Amino acid sequence: MKTLAAFEVAALSRSLELCPDPVALYAALSDGGRAPDTLLLESADQSNQSGDKSLVMSRAALRLTGRLTQKNERQVTIASLSANGRNLLGPLIERLGHDADVLRQSEREATVAYPPPPSGDEETRMRAPSVLDAVRAAVLSLKVVGGDAPLPPLCAGSIAYDLLDLYEALPAPKSDPLDWPDFELWLAEELVWIQHKTRRAVALRFVFGGAEAQAAYHDATRGLSALIGTVRAVGTGTDR
Repeated sequence: MKTLAAFEVAALSRSLELCPDPVALYAALSDGGRAPDTLLLESADQSNQSGDKSLVMSRAALRLTGRLTQKNERQVTIASLSANGRNLLGPLIERLGHDADVLRQSEREATVAYPPPPSGDEETRMRAPSVLDAVRAAVLSLKVVGGDAPLPPLCAGSIAYDLLDLYEALPAPKSDPLDWPDFELWLAEELVWIQHKTRRAVALRFVFGGAEAQAAYHDATRGLSALIGTVRAVGTGTDR
């Protein structure tokens, strides 16, 4: 593998003529749903409610968590979840530091802060620096090299309704006993993309450029082989 510079991405993938049950595959890859930092996304054909595509994320490189502090300051904590994620964390925080304050930074985690949304019209608020800049940078800074990827690098997760106050003035939030963040998103490292209509599945691993890219690449090749084995086992029913 050639050296990958910061923000460069190598995509390793295999297309399989299988259409595993997405819930069963997610269970097999996430210890029955108990593994953290994993997710299953589904889409359907609204005309007949049949499955269209499913996306299983079995490993993540980064976790991005956005919160509103008591000082009305927006913070994003970015945690690296693998050596692959550590390759990306340092360059990403350096880039975010142009518009955000870096409050804490270590090899595995960093927190950046953005000012409260400005007053004014919607366009002014939309153009102001915000926590979503961290999400955009985590994805849009990346460049796949060495060939096209079946899917581009992506962030997925959940966003709370309260994040709308970046663009519209909302009443002050009430206390939240669950302490739920404004958003929790993951930058995917390992994915399975199931295409129900064509009865195919694509197993995919991303390798991010950086000091540990060579080790991450070897880990990805081993991981992709294991991932393919699990997809085949679930798709053919031999996992039972």
